[in-house]
Amino acid sequence: MQLNSDTRELAEVKTKAARRTIDLSAELVGELRAHRARMLAEGHPHGFVFCDTVGNPLHGSNVASRSWKPLKARAFGSADGIPAQLDVRFHDLRHTTATLMFAAGVQPLVVSRRLGLSVTV
Repeated sequence: MQLNSDTRELAEVKTKAARRTIDLSAELVGELRAHRARMLAEGHPHGFVFCDTVGNPLHGSNVASRSWKPLKARAFGSADGIPAQLDVRFHDLRHTTATLMFAAGVQPLVVSRRLGLSVTV
């Protein structure tokens, strides 16, 4: 499922390639399940693992301003002190992941599948 950022409604993903499995450690899966159980126990009806204070999906702009920017500011001492080449948007992490995978020798087909890109060979 994906969240339409305009209508705030859940919909099926656009392509088959967009639905994918990501390997997670057993420890991380356990933590995510426990967190989701806490969200349900707190009465968040949709069961989203990450949600706002009333259980609805997070707004990307809120994640950026309330979490991502403060995280970057802590890493560099202040938001103003972030070097321009390191002042990345949250979504840029996707591209960083691809670059690091290529640098580690991961095959391009594997990288593209991990990113959910449709590939024709």
